[in-house]
Amino acid sequence: MDALDLGDALEQWLQQKAKQTANMSIVDKADIVNAGAKVFEDALREETNKKHRSRHNDRVFGHAADHIGRWQPKDGASGIRFGSYIVGWDNKYHAMNVLRINDGTKKLEADHFVTNLRHDDSVRARILRAERAKYEQIIAKKKSGD
Repeated sequence: MDALDLGDALEQWLQQKAKQTANMSIVDKADIVNAGAKVFEDALREETNKKHRSRHNDRVFGHAADHIGRWQPKDGASGIRFGSYIVGWDNKYHAMNVLRINDGTKKLEADHFVTNLRHDDSVRARILRAERAKYEQIIAKKKSGD
């Protein structure tokens, strides 16, 4: 196969994938992103437990690792949900404390555990695998005629 034939084959493949994704609904795209967000949520909970689980029993707020979740943001005016997800803490008390631990303060050396987790290649690979599996599931469902 010469270079021109390979180029044509790649162009056809790219057009096919573009057609498949362009016809996806926001719900389908959100499902794909949600699969990746779930993987990151689990990794963040595990990392928080591993590095910052304390013995302090706070009966009001609990522990930060127990308050990690994911949300789908929406437009405030129209209420339309976007296809993205946010992973983080559902309690601003925990979110502010984790920010201080991650970024540091004058009196507290930065840990960067959240930042490092976001940039970790193995976590990114797991996120992409989960998103790919969900994508392929949606494409297979559409090919079979729903």
